[in-house]
Amino acid sequence: MATRVPAPEELCAGELERKLRDLCEHVELKKEEVRSNFQQFHCLLAMRETFLLEEMDDIVTTAIQEIKEKKETLRELNTARDGLERDLTKNKLNEFLEKNLRQLEDEKGKN
Repeated sequence: MATRVPAPEELCAGELERKLRDLCEHVELKKEEVRSNFQQFHCLLAMRETFLLEEMDDIVTTAIQEIKEKKETLRELNTARDGLERDLTKNKLNEFLEKNLRQLEDEKGKN
């Protein structure tokens, strides 16, 4: 069975004061609980922010290292390309000289 709660006018002043005091204590406890939860929330938020900053730092550091490695690879490829271009130029020059030498030998043989 449900317990009947008396109406305020049925209670004496002492009981009303006690109930009011109990209610105020309950409110204060809830306020402290909310403050504590709020502080915990801010601590967790700060921890999350620190974690994210560390993660971002790791990502940026890794990206910088990859960029440095790619720059070095690009430098090596450019050096290799320059060498190949020199070799190609030498080969073309050699072919040109050989062709001219054959022409001169052909002309010399005709004379």
